Order: sequence, then C-alpha cells, then structure tokens
Amino acid sequence: MNKLYKATFLITMAVATWKVWKIEKNTRFKLRNFDYPKINNAQSKSLLDIASHDLKDI
Repeated sequence: MNKLYKATFLITMAVATWKVWKIEKNTRFKLRNFDYPKINNAQSKSLLDIASHDLKDI
C-alpha cells in the first residue's frame, strides 16, 4: 500500500508542477515586445548628475 501512496503523490506533484509551469508561461510579461525608450547622451548625463547629487545628500 505504501508504494501506491508514493506513486499517487509523485503523479500529483508532477501534475501540479506542470500546471503551475503552464500558468506561469502564459502569464509572464514578454520582454521581446517591449521597446526600451531611447535616451540621448545629454539626457543620460543629466540623469546621472541628479542621481549623484541625491547620493551626496545621504
């Protein structure tokens, strides 16, 4: 009887893992469709200046 419990448990865990994997795969945000905003050098330098100024206050 112990073998039956182990087999049932393993099958149940396999099915649960498969279902969770399937749900996660279908609900994840797909990064390949995401367009990153383009920042030119002046904007990135000003952002860096703001960040470094904020760090000096700490």
